[in-house]
Amino acid sequence: MPNDPIEQIGFPERRSNRRALWSPVYIEPVVGSGERLCVGVVVAGETEHLVVPVPALERLSCLYGDAATSLSHGAALALHALGSQMAREGEKAINALRVPVDGIFFGPVRRGAGESLADVARTALLQSASLVEKAIEEEETPEVVERTTLSTRRLEQLVQDVVVNARPDLASAFRKTFQVTPEARPMRLGFVGQKLAANFSLLIPGPLSTLVNNAKAKLWDLEQLRTGTNTGMFAGNSHMTFELLVHRVEQDAPQYSSQQLKAVDAAVLELETEADKVDIRCRAMFSPRQIAESLLLREAA
Repeated sequence: MPNDPIEQIGFPERRSNRRALWSPVYIEPVVGSGERLCVGVVVAGETEHLVVPVPALERLSCLYGDAATSLSHGAALALHALGSQMAREGEKAINALRVPVDGIFFGPVRRGAGESLADVARTALLQSASLVEKAIEEEETPEVVERTTLSTRRLEQLVQDVVVNARPDLASAFRKTFQVTPEARPMRLGFVGQKLAANFSLLIPGPLSTLVNNAKAKLWDLEQLRTGTNTGMFAGNSHMTFELLVHRVEQDAPQYSSQQLKAVDAAVLELETEADKVDIRCRAMFSPRQIAESLLLREAA
C-alpha cells in the first residue's frame, strides 16, 4: 500500500544488546576482619570474558599507608589468576571462581546487558565499587595534578625506551631544551630529531581539563619551535614536521563510564582543532608503543 503511515515512522535502529554474567571481586584489607573492598569485576559472555580492575587503587594509600602496596599486589595477582581460569574454563567458571590468594572473596553472580561486554563491565564496576564513582566525580586537587604529571613523564619514558631500543642513536633527541630568543623562557620538547619535533601528552578521565591545558601549552611550545625553525633557528632542518602525540584511553575501556569516554573524545577533537590553527598535527594513539613506532617511522621517512 503506497504511503503506508507505518512505513513513514522513523523508528531508531536497534542497538546491539549483549547479555553477560558478572561477579564482583573483593579483598579483605585485614584477613579475617570481614571488611571488604571491591578490586574488580569478572564478566562472562558466551564466547568471551573480561576481568577488569577497579581504577586508581593507589588511592588506598591515604587509608592504609604502605600496606596499600600489598593490597594492590594481592588484587593484581588475584585478577590475573581469574583471567587465566576464565580463559581455560569459559563462561561456566564464573559460578566457581577461585584464586591462590588469601582474603579474596566473590559477590553473587548477576546478569547484565549492554551494547558490549565492556559496557556491562562499566555498569558492574559502578554498582560494586565506590572508588569508581569517586573517580568520575574527582576534582582536580594538587595531588591529582601531581599524579598526572608523573603519568605524563612515565609515558615519555616508555616511548623513549622503545625508540632507543630500536635506534640507539636517537637517545639524545629526547628531552631537548631550547630558547627561541635570549629573552624567551626555556622550553622543553619531548623529542627533536632530524625530521620530526614532537611533544607527548596524556588524556585520561578525571583531571581531563588539566591535561587538555597542558597539551595546549605543549602545542604552543611546538609552534614557537616551528617559527624558530622557519627563520633559520636550526640549520638544515627547515623541512622538519611538528606533531603533538597524544596517548588516550581506548574508546571501549571498561573501567570508565560512557560519559567519561565521550569527554576524552571531545578533548581529542578540541586539541586537533587547536593544532590545525597553528599548522601542527595532533595524533591520538592508544599505547606508548604505538606512539614510539609512529615516531620511528617519521624519522626513517
